[in-house]
Amino acid sequence: NNISDISALASVKKLQYLYLSDNNINDIGGLVGTVNLQYLFLAENQISNINDIAELIRLEIINLSSNQITDISALVGIKNLHYLYLSDNNISDIYPLVQNQDINSGDTINLKGNPLSETSINTYIPQLEERGVIVDY
Repeated sequence: NNISDISALASVKKLQYLYLSDNNINDIGGLVGTVNLQYLFLAENQISNINDIAELIRLEIINLSSNQITDISALVGIKNLHYLYLSDNNISDIYPLVQNQDINSGDTINLKGNPLSETSINTYIPQLEERGVIVDY
């Protein structure tokens, strides 16, 4: 659809499911008001900054694959997260996922196609796996 501006969504308080993959979105600031959002699919866009996602603490499924994301620190406080798809971005440091103690047994994280650091591969991924997290990389 070539959607690039999602600012109108800020007033949609009851929105729970949003699928806007394969568009031209680069600014997700319009999602700040969607406090009940549980399922967010924004794969194949042009997103590099996900800081505004930190406000969406009810998210259970996030698909941000095939974007331009490098910093995932906004994911530290999302407590209901069960499925996280971050494949094909520019992420090297996944320590914020380790810091999120609510990511645990049975949760799934896809990190394929990212330039993960040696520390992420040799230290952080094993720490997540010890908690029962399924990590694809």
